[in-house]
Amino acid sequence: MVSEQEEHRPTSFKQQNKLHKRGKHRGKRELDRMSQGRVSVKSISKRHKLEIRRAERRKKAFHTRKNKREEVLAQKRSRGGADSTPHFVVILPLHKSLNSQKVLDLLINCDDTAFSKKNDLDITHLGIPRLKQRVSFYIPEYGNQYALLDAVKIADSVLTVLSPTEGIDEYGSHCLSLLFGQGLPSIIFIVQDFRSIPQKKQSDTRKFIQKCIDKWLPDAKFHSLDNNQDGLVVLRQIANHKLRSIKYRENRPHLLAESVVYELNSELEDAGTLKLTGFLRGRSLNVNHLVHLPGWGDFQMLQIDSPNDPYPLYPKVIKTNKQGLEPMESSIEADARVLDKAEESKQASLESEVVPDPMEGEQTWPTEEEMALAEAESKKIKRVPKGTSAYQSAWILESDDELNKEDKSEDEGDDDEDDDYDAEDEYMEAMEELESSSEDEFVSDEGEETYEEIEVKDEDAKYDETIDVEEEKRILLKLREERENELFPDEVDTPFETCARTRFARYRGLNSFRTSPWDPKENLPLDYARIFQFGNFRRTKKRVLNEEIDGAMPGWFITVHIKDVPRAFMESHRPGQPVIMFGLLPHEQKMTVMNFIVQRKITCEEPVKSKERLVFQAGFRRFVAAPIFSQHTTGNKFKVIMT
Repeated sequence: MVSEQEEHRPTSFKQQNKLHKRGKHRGKRELDRMSQGRVSVKSISKRHKLEIRRAERRKKAFHTRKNKREEVLAQKRSRGGADSTPHFVVILPLHKSLNSQKVLDLLINCDDTAFSKKNDLDITHLGIPRLKQRVSFYIPEYGNQYALLDAVKIADSVLTVLSPTEGIDEYGSHCLSLLFGQGLPSIIFIVQDFRSIPQKKQSDTRKFIQKCIDKWLPDAKFHSLDNNQDGLVVLRQIANHKLRSIKYRENRPHLLAESVVYELNSELEDAGTLKLTGFLRGRSLNVNHLVHLPGWGDFQMLQIDSPNDPYPLYPKVIKTNKQGLEPMESSIEADARVLDKAEESKQASLESEVVPDPMEGEQTWPTEEEMALAEAESKKIKRVPKGTSAYQSAWILESDDELNKEDKSEDEGDDDEDDDYDAEDEYMEAMEELESSSEDEFVSDEGEETYEEIEVKDEDAKYDETIDVEEEKRILLKLREERENELFPDEVDTPFETCARTRFARYRGLNSFRTSPWDPKENLPLDYARIFQFGNFRRTKKRVLNEEIDGAMPGWFITVHIKDVPRAFMESHRPGQPVIMFGLLPHEQKMTVMNFIVQRKITCEEPVKSKERLVFQAGFRRFVAAPIFSQHTTGNKFKVIMT
């Protein structure tokens, strides 16, 4: 008899493996058989990734590197070569104790095979056959900010000179901030007289100078310039370093004048033809387009000439009887041939504003003068029975007696005015008689006694002679307004001589500054009718920049004849001041509305009031305007800053 055994009963802690779900997994064949050729909508609309093979990826990377390398080489070949424009360098000392001319002399004399030539505008051209490069140097006048800004607009590189002991002073920092705001090209830092420092202190000096540079450009390095070997290193750095592109000048033709000639026009006394000769940079220049002279405006061209290049890399030599070989000097105006002349039918117009139609958008609403005149005429005093309203009095006709009384009252008023004038004349005659009698008495008294006249120096009188009362009042008023704005920045006082409803008549109230609608074309000033508008600005910009221009090519040495330039241009031009010219793109001479983001300099603590005349420099343009400041926030409405 088999003994009964007790079986183990599983509890909740026993491991229970999952069963194999047989038949629920379908392979690709099963899916294709079930779909019967039908395709899912998601798979059709799904964007497939363009996956390429490894060999194709390597080939694509190789071509990308090759294109970038060719682009960099083409950019380098466009500057400094025998058939391209010279590499233009501006030497900027960042400390008042530095000598820029000493730096230039060292760079010129560091290579025995190099030769230099200086023109009338203080631009020094240096030819270096060893490096196959042409470099031109310019030193702006110390303290002349406009000369510095104009020169850097054309410059390919800026050679900044630092002091080994003090680094950068206040003037140097100010110049760097101006250049960063305008657009800084490639920059090279050098230190003058670095080797004159004792050997033990050179390490600390190097750290100090690098710290000064890191405040402006963290990744920049500096070179010492003390001997001919250092000069060759700096010249090689100028020739081989990467150029930084600036968009506003890369998209436009521009020129730095090597020669400036002005010829007065026989028809116009105050205008003439300005001839600028120099190397063309940027894009091609068409003679029918417009050019811009910074600070003077837009002008038309008459013709473009092509003179000989006076600064070749390999100058031609001529034989002499005694001294062997000498370089041949070529004149700018010699053998100049005309490239192109302007055609009046194709020439761009100087029209900058739309001539508004006074009848367009005419409103029937009366003006303020008409409203005031109508209100004055409507107020008449009438004799009406007691209890008559203003509406009833309008139906009561005036009698002949009342009209006669009004005429008499007007005549009496005229007589009263005549009496007032007669009284004033009598008063003036009496005052003249009184003054004449007092003078006679003074003369009679003077005849009795003798007097001696002595000049007494009054110190206060000297101050009063030199002081300008109107200027002092203006400065005092400005200081008061600045103080008031500092104490109450969000408040505006109503002037005493004007009512508040008149002063703020052009303002409007909004229930919500964020959500309330406001049509941007509502109640626009009349001057807005003179502004040009673009249907599609991006499309126009793309078309203009991609358009091929026929004319003088970049790198050519040309002479541009500019039409009807004011004579004041040459009268205000100083020796050593750079003269630059920019070619304009189509429609760039037309006026429009522009919004700028103005950032205050850290060191500037004085308040700037709205509508105060300021000098603006936007790209290659320089102009004076009275801006209106507003808060820079997101949205379609902005709060105007009164100060």
